[in-house]
Amino acid sequence: MMLRGLPWAVSVAGISLFVHLGALAAAVPAKEFRIDRFDWEADADLARVVRRIVVRNDYGDVRARAAGDGPLLVHAVIQRLGSGPDIGVNVERHGEVLSVTVVAPPGRQAVSEERPAKTAVDRADMVVYVPEGAALEATSLRGMVEARRIKGSVDAETLDGIIRVDAAGPVRARSESGSITVVLGGGSPASSLIETRTGAAWLSLVEGSDYRLIVEPGGNVTSQIPLKEERAAPRRRLTAQGGAASTPVVVRSDWGDVEIVQRKQ
Repeated sequence: MMLRGLPWAVSVAGISLFVHLGALAAAVPAKEFRIDRFDWEADADLARVVRRIVVRNDYGDVRARAAGDGPLLVHAVIQRLGSGPDIGVNVERHGEVLSVTVVAPPGRQAVSEERPAKTAVDRADMVVYVPEGAALEATSLRGMVEARRIKGSVDAETLDGIIRVDAAGPVRARSESGSITVVLGGGSPASSLIETRTGAAWLSLVEGSDYRLIVEPGGNVTSQIPLKEERAAPRRRLTAQGGAASTPVVVRSDWGDVEIVQRKQ
């Protein structure tokens, strides 16, 4: 109907151009597979002032490790797949915040498929070495997030990738359908949240630590810590008190199972 008022020749030319461009897009060959690597290291002065590291990788996994006595590092392995433009890694400083982002060239539009095939676009899996005391925020819509022995707080989010966190500070872990595993330290004064819609949730707490545990399960619950059911809650809720503090640790799964374990210091 949009072509009704146009001259016949213009209409035919427009349709021909549209078909030609569509054929060209369909004929774009897959690029040759190769593996590229990205490495970046902060100098000592910068590493000392970084208080928060924000990582966004929608093209693969995010793994974070405690830097210990070593430097603040970013390492990525990039697989060149499909026929789209090459992706890359940006590292930017914003005051005390370091931003690490996996990006495609500006102007990329990929909205025709709900979930593109894993081989349709490049894949980037990265490792970030986090200095002691720095907070970590990591997000992936196309992979997992794993953080091991982080000394500060961790905020992790995925769409359907699993989340595994071992941190001394508070943890906020959220996933739409991925399972979540969290090992919490015993001395954090801030609240923690573990939340997944359809995945399973597993939490380890230190024996004798201070917490107010709140479990809101959609599936089965297994716990080494005795839990008490709150009958007046708007949804199923089980609670337990550890020590004298009232720091909340919330575990929520709308459909998945929940397991709570207790470990010695």
